[in-house]
Amino acid sequence: MVGNSEAGKGFTRLCYAAQFFFGGWFLAHGLNHWLEFFPRPSGSSPISKELIGALNHSGIFVIVKALEVVTGAMLLANRAVPLAAVLAMPVTLSVAHLNIVANADTFGMVVGVIAIGLNGLVLLGHLDRFLPMLAIRHGDPSGAGLAALRQGWPNAERGPALKGMTHLIAIVVGIAAPIAVTFWSVRDGGFRSKEHYAQVPAPASQATPAGEHP
Repeated sequence: MVGNSEAGKGFTRLCYAAQFFFGGWFLAHGLNHWLEFFPRPSGSSPISKELIGALNHSGIFVIVKALEVVTGAMLLANRAVPLAAVLAMPVTLSVAHLNIVANADTFGMVVGVIAIGLNGLVLLGHLDRFLPMLAIRHGDPSGAGLAALRQGWPNAERGPALKGMTHLIAIVVGIAAPIAVTFWSVRDGGFRSKEHYAQVPAPASQATPAGEHP
């Protein structure tokens, strides 16, 4: 079987690498909204500045960041990973849109593509859990699912093989790697440094109208 072959084991390792890097990234950037380990991005273009400002003022950013923390913790804990990957996808698509469409700079585009790739790889690694959802002929609604829940929470016959020290190392590396990349990007002269954000023009909605003085 493919799952037991060397290629299957290699794919499992690749999915785990994506899962822990992605989980560490989400957890670190989610917590950063409140603890600010590194400078919070303000947008690399006028439109992204306006979008981030609107998300902050409307309070939606709090929900987004809370979801990042929860899903990141689930991915690092290696528990309910298929659910975590699904919950993370709306945030991932928002991150990708912000970086690819709104920021529209090379670094942002790379970040956006990587975010979708990581989330997509985690989902692909658990595709067998989602296959019943893809059925075209799915039958009628029923109480079968509720009846199954009454018998106990669904779990695979065997839990994940990643345990003990290996799991702990994966958590540490999964958190450390994205934090290291973030600090590299916000360093002086970096792609997301204070100097970079200082050079971004203000959104049109905040610009001083002609003939008026600030």
